[in-house]
Amino acid sequence: MKMTPNPLAVLVAAEGRKPSLGVSTKGRIVGTLTKIDPKSRKVTLQFSDGATEAFKVRDDIDLAKRKAGEKVVIQLTEAMAIKMEKP
Repeated sequence: MKMTPNPLAVLVAAEGRKPSLGVSTKGRIVGTLTKIDPKSRKVTLQFSDGATEAFKVRDDIDLAKRKAGEKVVIQLTEAMAIKMEKP
């Protein structure tokens, strides 16, 4: 699976606040639908390297309009936050 990344966002706590850090990035992936499960709202995609992976689909996407064999582009957002606290 090859993800085309978009710019990375980094947030750091303001001066005088407890140390914390947030990082997020978005990317796009192109794949072919191999399986659609409307009940669980999951689809399985196959990528150009032959790998497959299942993804949960948002409620606003109409899966009835999709069919196996169709190429789709999905956008993924990955985020991580770290907050320092006293033990």
